[in-house]
Amino acid sequence: MASLILALHVILSFLALIAGFAWLLGLLAGTVRTRAELGFLWTMAGTTASGFLVVTPPVTPAQAVGVLCTLLLIGAVAARRRFGPRALAYLLPGLAALWLDVFVLIAQAFDKLPPLRALAP
Repeated sequence: MASLILALHVILSFLALIAGFAWLLGLLAGTVRTRAELGFLWTMAGTTASGFLVVTPPVTPAQAVGVLCTLLLIGAVAARRRFGPRALAYLLPGLAALWLDVFVLIAQAFDKLPPLRALAP
């Protein structure tokens, strides 16, 4: 069961990255891409929720990043509902959540892929 949850977590994380970059490209182009935006928010929420299901007894840095990402997503959704999709109060937490997902991808790549593990500091 744990491997199924972990596989779901990884798939959701990759989908969140794809949707997040589509959302970011829309922001840079000056348009609001609602599908990409909602896809990013939902897949990031799924990623953080599924990450908490893969729990290890001591608190790990991954869990701390998950808590921070959860707080950022809650703030982003609340700000979007209150101020709209172009408000800075919405964009900054959303972009920070995307940055954290990219950071975790890079950290996991250095931990899991042998060629990158050899290059790790």
